[in-house]
Amino acid sequence: MKKEPKILIIEDDVATASLLVAILGQSGWDAIVAHSGEDALGKLDQYGPDVVLLDLLLPGMNGFEVLKAVRKEKQYKKPVIILSNLSSDSDIRECFAQGATDYFVKSLVGVSDITAILEKYKV
Repeated sequence: MKKEPKILIIEDDVATASLLVAILGQSGWDAIVAHSGEDALGKLDQYGPDVVLLDLLLPGMNGFEVLKAVRKEKQYKKPVIILSNLSSDSDIRECFAQGATDYFVKSLVGVSDITAILEKYKV
């Protein structure tokens, strides 16, 4: 039996994180949640996820800082997908410059869109 791919969801909003865990679990993902950037870096080492789903507006260490740490310090090579309410061109460009694999604005994608988007990243 094929093992479920692991996804680390970095999202400070508990309701959003819970919804993502439920939806992605039904789609065959083993979902792990981190509610802060600092927590995320620890879980990245601990769980070795196949994909990271990252919000940018986080308490303490923000998502931009997490992305930089994940790519530069941790040398994480697997997909990092941004799912954020930030929609400015400069924010999007900054994320791609820091190594984001893809970028989606929360208000523009539905739950079914997220599962479809992530389907192509299953290993």
